[in-house]
Amino acid sequence: MRPAHIYWHIYSEEQIRPEFRGRLVLTLEVPWLAGSPVVRNIFDPTGRDFPTATASSLQSLMSAKHHGILYVGLNKEAVYDLMLSDPPIAKQDADYASYNREIVANARNLFLLDPNLGFKAMPQHMAQLL
Repeated sequence: MRPAHIYWHIYSEEQIRPEFRGRLVLTLEVPWLAGSPVVRNIFDPTGRDFPTATASSLQSLMSAKHHGILYVGLNKEAVYDLMLSDPPIAKQDADYASYNREIVANARNLFLLDPNLGFKAMPQHMAQLL
């Protein structure tokens, strides 16, 4: 059952640090229930480096059962840098809330000119997840 309060926040290319700007779209799907890790999806409008992003693929993703954050206009190096900064988590470790917060914070701090941008406009239930 889908919760009534699914929220997606979109960071546009203008909000991305200039050295990390490119053509890729990165989504971080944040589960609204505890017990699951953040899910990453990388789309490439050209299809050269990652799966092609289409309006329908992004729309279907944004109507899923997760909250999410969309970073529009990243380069490949930025995406790889984020993945290399992932915190470790063991299979038996069930503290996904802490893990998810670190994944989301790493992305904001790495990619954005102003990492706190968006929190004021974000619904409280979404900000609490982050």
